[in-house]
Amino acid sequence: MGLNIKLGTVAASLLLGITAIAPPTVVLTTPQIVEAATATGRGILAIAGRPSQLINRATVDTLADNTAKVQLRTSNGNQINFGGKWENGPQNQLLITLTNSGNADASGLIVVTYRNGQLQAIFGGGKLDGQPFTIEFRR
Repeated sequence: MGLNIKLGTVAASLLLGITAIAPPTVVLTTPQIVEAATATGRGILAIAGRPSQLINRATVDTLADNTAKVQLRTSNGNQINFGGKWENGPQNQLLITLTNSGNADASGLIVVTYRNGQLQAIFGGGKLDGQPFTIEFRR
């Protein structure tokens, strides 16, 4: 009777009296690329020291090199862009670590939620040119 090994568990052979611990297994998954997804809805972009802006449209575009672009359109016609690196999150979520906002510095995290391939919500926050900000948007 041979040694019966199951990954991540202890396996033993009674005949040999040997106990072995199998090494943990790392499963690598390829992130799913979500092509440009646009949604109309309602939301708020709040930047410290400035009036809050109402968001009525959002677009999220991901590229194969794991970069992402987030475009927010406000009710007064302004467009705010963020860029960063994306990775898959839990349960239909995309996590975007911010690196820029057009020509401005940006840092923080945006969580994008999808359902059936459609953009449902964007939440997050961080710093924009050193000022704290938050984003809340729902379809």
